[in-house]
Amino acid sequence: MTVQQRMDYLIRQVTHLPYAKVYLREDWNVYYFDIFGKMFGLMSPEATTTSSISLKNIPEQNEEWRELYPTIVTPGFHLNKKHWNTILLDQDEIADEVLGQLLTKSFELVCANLKKEQKEWISKRKHECTISINNEIS
Repeated sequence: MTVQQRMDYLIRQVTHLPYAKVYLREDWNVYYFDIFGKMFGLMSPEATTTSSISLKNIPEQNEEWRELYPTIVTPGFHLNKKHWNTILLDQDEIADEVLGQLLTKSFELVCANLKKEQKEWISKRKHECTISINNEIS
């Protein structure tokens, strides 16, 4: 896959997550992935050799990823280095499906910290879920 195809794939993955949103956050110049206003991912807005995605994960697993892929996975750029990794998208050492799983894990970790009412709201309405996607993303 090209970098653009990989980015499109990851954006599509967000559309399968209940009540998740992805939009271009112009003040930061990134695609911003969120659930109820809580960020679970950031991704470069353009496909280049330096395009990346930043995702939350369990600190111990973050360390493992950094050791396994030291040239691809680094501590989260401008984020809490313990909880976030930044992954280069121009490399294919990490399969797209694995990136999708990491995206889902980041979403789940953020959802675990939502307010009780928000968790209940999601749980009651999963069957009627619709995803909000900014019109700039096709």
